[in-house]
Amino acid sequence: MNVREVQTLVIRAPRGPAVAHQILRIPEGLGRAAACLLNQVNPSFGPELAAWPSCSIGFSFAGLEAIGVPEGYLRPFRRLAPAFAQGAVRRSGRLGDSGDSAAARWLPAFRQDLAHVVLSWHGACEAVVCDQAERFTQIWNTGLTVDKLHPLKSSVPLVGVRLAGPGKQEGHWVHFGFRDGLSEVCIDNSHPRPSAPDLRRHAEGALLLGRINDSGYNPFSLTQAPEKVRTFFYDSSFGILRPMRQELAAFEQQVGWWADELTKKLGRSASRDFIKAKLCGRWPDGQAVRPGEMVAPPKSLQSLVLNLNGDDAGTGCPFGSHVRRMRASPDSDVSRFKRPLQRRGVPYGPADWSGVDVDKEARGLLGHFFCASI
Repeated sequence: MNVREVQTLVIRAPRGPAVAHQILRIPEGLGRAAACLLNQVNPSFGPELAAWPSCSIGFSFAGLEAIGVPEGYLRPFRRLAPAFAQGAVRRSGRLGDSGDSAAARWLPAFRQDLAHVVLSWHGACEAVVCDQAERFTQIWNTGLTVDKLHPLKSSVPLVGVRLAGPGKQEGHWVHFGFRDGLSEVCIDNSHPRPSAPDLRRHAEGALLLGRINDSGYNPFSLTQAPEKVRTFFYDSSFGILRPMRQELAAFEQQVGWWADELTKKLGRSASRDFIKAKLCGRWPDGQAVRPGEMVAPPKSLQSLVLNLNGDDAGTGCPFGSHVRRMRASPDSDVSRFKRPLQRRGVPYGPADWSGVDVDKEARGLLGHFFCASI
């Protein structure tokens, strides 16, 4: 692996606290023109933390088709990554997207025929990333317009900004009241190294196509394909972008009910933080939950490392908790998952740590994930 050929966002957390995701459509027959315009974007590659603002670029399978990628390059996706080839809309029912989450209710930009290219701008503040997105939107719309009566219109960028914690809590937080950015999947030893306290090392192929994964094989080796086709897949990664609205008032109300019920059952106080800890698998401030604990321990850097050894029964960090379900080994405990995820989500909407959500303003998470298998 040459880390300088991997987009920075896949292997290092972005420096900037703000993000703007711009979803672009490639009009039919304008794939070559779109490719020329995208050449004006300078994505950040390699482990060096890029200056603000930095950019990453991704294509949906429909986008690869629209831009004119030859069939010889698309065929391996259909065979080895059918979920990517089908697209999120076609797979939404299978994944449980129904009711308010049904694909028909998604933002129009995520339609199968519209979501072709994703540009993600990370920067120092909302104004910076929005400015970058707006500038390129103007270039895109002007460069690809073929009908003056019906000019091309790009979607409004999805904008998020990291949240400071409640009170004087350290680090970045998400709306439900949990500290974020503690874990990082690392696939190289380059400098600068990831700064997350809970650093989990994996094989290169855990995140990148065309490389050996944790199981010791390369699903995208493509030994019968021409070298130029194999090279096309080297060091790329699958990306998932999903806005997820979070209902603060409903969540806090449910946490309070569970805390009251558990207090009655145990005959001793069960705090809201204890309930949140069991749901997440970490205490709200990020510390690991140990068997027998009902109160968060004193803070230390070591306690932010999620070592599950000694908790084989899941009495500290429950098997159904968020971190157990999302965590990928290698660890020496029995909880193992095949697909590590690199998380790059950023909250949207202002913080409301009261949990009342009186203004009913939309809040949530712009989920952004990278992996080598979807």
